[in-house]
Amino acid sequence: MATAAKEPVEKPPAEEAAVKHFTAKISFARIAPRKCRYVVDLVRGQSVNRALDILKVVPNRGAYYLNKVLRSALANAANRDEDVDADTLWVSRAEVGPGPVIKRWQPAPMGRACKILKRTSHIFVTLSTPVGGEEAGPKRRGKKGEGAKKPAAAGTQAGAAAPAGAAPTAGAPPAAPAAQPAPTGGTTPPAAGAPAKDDKGSAPKAS
Repeated sequence: MATAAKEPVEKPPAEEAAVKHFTAKISFARIAPRKCRYVVDLVRGQSVNRALDILKVVPNRGAYYLNKVLRSALANAANRDEDVDADTLWVSRAEVGPGPVIKRWQPAPMGRACKILKRTSHIFVTLSTPVGGEEAGPKRRGKKGEGAKKPAAAGTQAGAAAPAGAAPTAGAPPAAPAAQPAPTGGTTPPAAGAPAKDDKGSAPKAS
């Protein structure tokens, strides 16, 4: 019986193989996932030192749990590999998952009871070494519109004089007619439709 040939397994590049990951997690944290995600979004993609500095000034309660997970991941990195420099590590992954919900009841008027849901969270953090000696963390994008070319002013294009003898461009507005030179005799010709004047300069009277 013929067997299908096995496909060759692709090996990761040397740079990706050199990247090391150190993980840590905290389970059943007594905080709602929604409240903890506000803090996690602040440190994701930052270096470890900057992430710890951010958590020092964040007043949210989720900063307490995330600080514990970050320090646990740093300790795991020191125990697993002594050659790793803690200053080069950055937060490559930071996620918060929902845990079990603790249900409690609170007395309400007229013999009723209101439900209380005390949510818990699972926090996951992964620290990684930089790739190929690059700086820790992802590269920041430039400000919006930095590399965009500025459009040319409309007045500059419309007012630019075309070279002599050049053919008119398709779609361009027609050029204004050139002004006619004044006659040299000292008198101006009458306008179209105007009554002619006699030698004394007065218009003839209608009979």
